[in-house]
Amino acid sequence: MDVVSYGPLLVSQLLWQPRPGAHALTVICKATFNLEPVTSPLAAVQRPPWTNELQWDRHYEQMMEVAGDYAPFKRRADILVTGRAIPPPNNRLSTITASIAVGGFSKTIDVHVQQHWTVAALGPLAPTWPVRTALLGRHASTWNHANWNMHPLPDDIDGAFFNAASIDQQVAELTGQEAIVLENLHPRHPKLWTQLVRVVPQATVTRANGASQEMRLRCDTLTIDADDGLAMLTWRGVVLLEYPAEPGVIAVRAYVATSDSQIPAPTTAPDADYPATMAFPSVGATTTSLPFIPGPPQTPDIPEPVKTKSSWPPTRTTTSSDRPQTMALNIADAPAELKAVMPFQSDTPETRQMPTERLEIPDPEPPAIVAHMPFDVPPPPMVSSPPAAVHADVIVEKPPMIGPIPTLEPAVDKKPEVAQAKPIPTAPHKPISESPRSELTIEQHATIAAELAEGKTSRADVLRAHEISADDWTHDDRRWKDAIAKDEQRGKRALRDAHDAAYVARVEQFRGEISLEEVARILVGLERRNAREVLDELRIQRAALMPIVRLWTKRIATNMRLNDKAAELVREARRA
Repeated sequence: MDVVSYGPLLVSQLLWQPRPGAHALTVICKATFNLEPVTSPLAAVQRPPWTNELQWDRHYEQMMEVAGDYAPFKRRADILVTGRAIPPPNNRLSTITASIAVGGFSKTIDVHVQQHWTVAALGPLAPTWPVRTALLGRHASTWNHANWNMHPLPDDIDGAFFNAASIDQQVAELTGQEAIVLENLHPRHPKLWTQLVRVVPQATVTRANGASQEMRLRCDTLTIDADDGLAMLTWRGVVLLEYPAEPGVIAVRAYVATSDSQIPAPTTAPDADYPATMAFPSVGATTTSLPFIPGPPQTPDIPEPVKTKSSWPPTRTTTSSDRPQTMALNIADAPAELKAVMPFQSDTPETRQMPTERLEIPDPEPPAIVAHMPFDVPPPPMVSSPPAAVHADVIVEKPPMIGPIPTLEPAVDKKPEVAQAKPIPTAPHKPISESPRSELTIEQHATIAAELAEGKTSRADVLRAHEISADDWTHDDRRWKDAIAKDEQRGKRALRDAHDAAYVARVEQFRGEISLEEVARILVGLERRNAREVLDELRIQRAALMPIVRLWTKRIATNMRLNDKAAELVREARRA
């Protein structure tokens, strides 16, 4: 399907497969605002949806500078901040605080001059970071971040993977009308209070047969660009497809609301005077909204747009690098182009003719079945010597009759006697039960590994307590590490999960149960790059860092109450 925007918003599309045999199209709309005191208007230059993700340097490999917008859906809404903090005028401190508040959400972090005032802790998490990859479960090691949408989405992954914000920066819903308060996150205003002007996007799906239906667009991302003083809202809508190349048009209109006006009801035909932006398919839409995307539909009882075209920012001339995969059109001046885009509106469409009958391809003839050669049938026995010759002049007496001629029966060849070869002398076989090598279970391996890492007892004493030799431990350690690696290569995590659970359980026997509050401190320590110091304060061995993160990330991701509690504790840990 073609996605066309009538108005200031730039749009894009993502074709993906929710399950085998099903195809869906996600429409992505993005609005850019200039952050100004009190009210932030639409920016004259609109940023397009990002097709990829930019990552910080190696010191911030878990954080991204810009999060890609190409997500099929988001269960919760993300609040992100990119760029760098701006110190107050005449600042002489090496550390400042940066904070953001959006509606009922707030977060404050410390920013250091040694880190060039980078606010990476407020930015998006890289999809390869363990906190996110743990949500993929057994598919983590085989997940292709470049072309995951070319294959059906596994039904056993956690959809929260597509949220780029950390847990404490996710909210249930975004309306775009929340009050925004920024401190040291704006290039001109040390402290800024503002509200984005109300923008209401509406989308209509029109199929080739003329049937049309409204598409619900949900706001699920707010991004603050601290370097440029911009804010961006992203809306997403999903429709199912009959097949990937299904023809049709999705028309997106956006209205800028004012306090004394009403949003007009959606219309199937847009105003021909509105400028249009068309998103070309990057990979490839039905009109049924997917049920797993929560949130109330956009209601039309909101303040209305400015009725004149002056509400739109002026159109600018762009290059391909500024506006990828889009182009500006004027509908009144270019009807022929739109006619080519929407052939079903013409009586005699010239392009995109769909076949009316399925092409029948005969099944290939089965290959001829040839019997296998009987290589396992032994050849007939060879005669060892010719029979003795009989001379005609020798008279041989007729043997006497022994008795009545017996009934003829099939002759049975007597097996030749084969001389038995003497067995080759070998070393006496050692029974398996006498082998000194013991096979440890993965839980036993994790327990011993945790005890060795704890360092309270010498290596020899630990192995002696478990009745295992040093050679046997080396063998089992290599065996289980290889097994876990091969298991993850096949997209499975059963061995890794079992190992983490047993490892953390043994660590807790040393220092007591690890609480959710302590996990929150560890997660904040990861973001601040001082996780080792946090572990030392909590009397937790450093080797237990990743087992704890993986184990608790899985628990938090599968329990929404635990998720909300963890987000609250992480916020408290940041303020501490």
